[in-house]
Amino acid sequence: MDKDYAEHVREVKIRSLLCIIYFFVVLCVCCANAEKIIDMSLEPCRSAGFCLISVRPGDSVIAGIIIVLALALLATLPFAFLQVTAFVLPAVKPSDVIKIRLIMYGVALLFLAGILFSFYVILPFFFRFMSEYGRNRQFTNDLSISEYVSFICDFSLCMGLVFQMPLLVISLWKFGLVDKSRLKKFRGIFYIFIFIGAALITPPDVISQLMVALPMIGLFETGNICGRFVMRR
Repeated sequence: MDKDYAEHVREVKIRSLLCIIYFFVVLCVCCANAEKIIDMSLEPCRSAGFCLISVRPGDSVIAGIIIVLALALLATLPFAFLQVTAFVLPAVKPSDVIKIRLIMYGVALLFLAGILFSFYVILPFFFRFMSEYGRNRQFTNDLSISEYVSFICDFSLCMGLVFQMPLLVISLWKFGLVDKSRLKKFRGIFYIFIFIGAALITPPDVISQLMVALPMIGLFETGNICGRFVMRR
């Protein structure tokens, strides 16, 4: 037993070290292309007409470092998921191997999809809307670079988590917490909670909230369809 435990600990250390090495390799690549990466990250704000300003000394440097680190971490996640999967699979029944692989790959792909959706769909629209709103009222569209980077990182992370909804709903079906009759009875309540959640994670404008809530509803219903399929099998 002690020998098996030691082997597991050793494997965890090796796989953790591989993830760290992979992260630093990716980080070096990102640093070599830092200028392009930073320009791409600032594009949603700049294209909308906002002027990014450095309020405190070093703000622009710190913001650039955060952007590069965040991208390197994001690029490392798929490799980390593969390492976790490889560690878990030997202890899984052969009949459940495919299920575990699908779950791990699903988590990674949905998380990435949420981040891409937020960065390329919601954020550009939001900044254009806010810029136009400010210009119509003769406001100067200035934004702190540190606040901008913090906002896009937090919002993208939230959307990555929100996109896990299909897997969550499938799990509810699998454990018997949701069935056809309960879904029919409480679907309206689920939608209300979805709109409340969208209001909490989005900026205070109706358009942005709808752009988050509607995909969330689509993800929720996708999870229900997949959940019914899983239960039939």
